[in-house]
Amino acid sequence: MSKIRSALEIALERTESVESNPQRIEEETLTKEGQRLVSKYLYEHALTLEEIQEELSGKQPTQRKYLISGIAHALTANISIPQSGAPIDHLPAIKTAVETLAPDDEMSEQFNRIEQFFQQYQQQTAQIRSSLEQQYEPKLRQKQQQYAQQYGRMVELTFEQDPEFLELLNKHIQQLDEQYRSVLDEVKDQIKNHIIQHYSASS
Repeated sequence: MSKIRSALEIALERTESVESNPQRIEEETLTKEGQRLVSKYLYEHALTLEEIQEELSGKQPTQRKYLISGIAHALTANISIPQSGAPIDHLPAIKTAVETLAPDDEMSEQFNRIEQFFQQYQQQTAQIRSSLEQQYEPKLRQKQQQYAQQYGRMVELTFEQDPEFLELLNKHIQQLDEQYRSVLDEVKDQIKNHIIQHYSASS
């Protein structure tokens, strides 16, 4: 009977594999460093794009490849569908970063399309909610009357207080999210690959 390896054993094997491969160590270190630079730029506002460019220019070609890979992955990972009507916080800063690090007119247009794409998404989510509220309102009022009879006083119910409505709304929003996320993932891959290829070509 073959021995079933534990997750810990597998993890230790992977760690040993990395430790025995200096190139792999350098790749992981610089990839994480690229992600850290993006975090300092986007969230902490403690780093400028000029400083990121200096970090890149100070690296050897192979090191630069790993660093820009981490930067590209981190930038595109922060492009996400806005939830619950929230503003598109980081998109302008990410657009500026891409235009600075890997200037290209097509990429600028791509970001303009993403902005329109997100606006369309927000409009559709609002339409879905409005439509569901109209359909569900008679049922909500019926529940309100039932509560009034049960407790002997009028009970004001809102859509946000009704678990059944919220479940219905979430189901429709999740379906919409899947459609939009599929398209967005393709665009993010294009942007990520463009950044990496830009630096590969210039190395």
